[in-house]
Amino acid sequence: MSSETQASEPTPEALALGMRRLVVDAICSRVMTVVTGGAFLVGMGLALGASNLVIGILAAIMPLGQAAQIPAILLVNRTPSRKGLVISTAALARVFLLAIAGIPFMPDDLKVPLFLTFLGLFFLLSNVAGCSMNSWMRDLIPQDQFGSFFGKRLAIATAIGAFVMLGAGWGVTALQEATGDNAKAYSSVFIIGGIFGIVGALALKPVPEPAQEKRPKMSFLKIMREPLADPRFVRLLCFTATWNFCILMAGAFAAVYMLENVKISIGTVVALAVVNQLINAWFFKLWGIIADKTSNKAILRVVCPVFISTILMYPFTTMPGYWWGSIPILLVIHIVGGIATAGFMLCTANIALEFAPKGQATAYLATNATLAGLAGTIGPILGGWMADFFQAREFRVIFSYVEQGETPVEVSPMILGGLDFVFIFAGVLIGGLALIFLARIQEEGTIEEKEIINQAYASARESVFGIGGAGRRMAYFPLEMVNNVAVKPTRTMARVVSTGVHKTAEEVTKKARTVGEKLGLADDDEEPEKP
Repeated sequence: MSSETQASEPTPEALALGMRRLVVDAICSRVMTVVTGGAFLVGMGLALGASNLVIGILAAIMPLGQAAQIPAILLVNRTPSRKGLVISTAALARVFLLAIAGIPFMPDDLKVPLFLTFLGLFFLLSNVAGCSMNSWMRDLIPQDQFGSFFGKRLAIATAIGAFVMLGAGWGVTALQEATGDNAKAYSSVFIIGGIFGIVGALALKPVPEPAQEKRPKMSFLKIMREPLADPRFVRLLCFTATWNFCILMAGAFAAVYMLENVKISIGTVVALAVVNQLINAWFFKLWGIIADKTSNKAILRVVCPVFISTILMYPFTTMPGYWWGSIPILLVIHIVGGIATAGFMLCTANIALEFAPKGQATAYLATNATLAGLAGTIGPILGGWMADFFQAREFRVIFSYVEQGETPVEVSPMILGGLDFVFIFAGVLIGGLALIFLARIQEEGTIEEKEIINQAYASARESVFGIGGAGRRMAYFPLEMVNNVAVKPTRTMARVVSTGVHKTAEEVTKKARTVGEKLGLADDDEEPEKP
């Protein structure tokens, strides 16, 4: 590796070029992800004849692949070039997407095994590349630019990815009608994804690589003990693991719920996903700016309760089936969820980078990704088991009107069963536990939630400068929704509970003192009342 590309301090010109290429890589990687993941990945599996068990494995195989980051730590610490490791492993991983595109032409008995094998290798190598990439970025990007740069990078990539996803959906539908072969239609998007992925990996070549800090050789166990011996980082690990468990347990079944319980079309599901991605892209940049001015934890304290509220809204989309409020509620879920997702995706990544000591980022970030991945693997599996267990069980809320001599009229506005319990369990229990762990994270500069909302308003106002009042009001709309749907109710509920507990404690104390006086058990040390 030449000194021009690997140096202790890259020049400003080299850093600027590298940051532009990182945006190119993010765009290519996002295109690859949207056309080979989500509904397209599930559709390809079904077209190849995958069973329900295989579809369940698909939801867990991606987070499970993050376990590869643990052994990758040794590889990163011993490689002469982190950049070379990233480019080679990422490019090789994306070749397997091209291999998946060729599976429909294989014998039927080999299709599903090859599909799972190639997909597993893709995620395995991708996580090795991700481990090295995290260490590289930690040393390359100035810490005071983490939020704004990665927020802008994610925003651009997500916006482009949303339109590509919509176009890919139309394209696959057209190919299905033209060829009559679903598997071959899905092959086309895997070819596109593989090509974009390889181009993105090669785009990283001009990005400068700071010299990696030389560290004494240590055993694997000693490397792993470092992050686990850091109390501040352990609290972060507890939060990211439980949070990943929560969002993947619920998120793995969101599309299934919309298709099977709400019974809306795949086109409507894709349209809602595009709305979510566009909102997501807008708020990546916004949250990045706010994170640089405030703190990552402060934003997480706002967006995490918001996201939990969207999980708990899913059961209300069925009363007990499709009703006139189903689409409006789903639209609110995807808008508010897009705002919250942008915040926690950006800030959980930033806070992990911030907590990882310079020169030791590999072990810290790999440990974080691995534990989050293992938790995310268990979540969908437990969710699937719970959905099957509660499929034949229901909880009904029934209102009845009885008039003497007449047949009672009963109305059941809500029936909970199957996936409804999965969403409630994930949101209330697991999400609540994650919020407890979040409160224990210590980060400098954390401020109150109200200030975060004010910063969001100010950033939105700047971004729509020159637009008329109506346009500015539309820009504020999602922010007001966040404040009204989750932040204000959460704060109000906490205040009511706190006040109620305080008043109850006072009443109990007063009654106990009165009873004690009647029984002659007054405290001798207490000063007698003055007349």
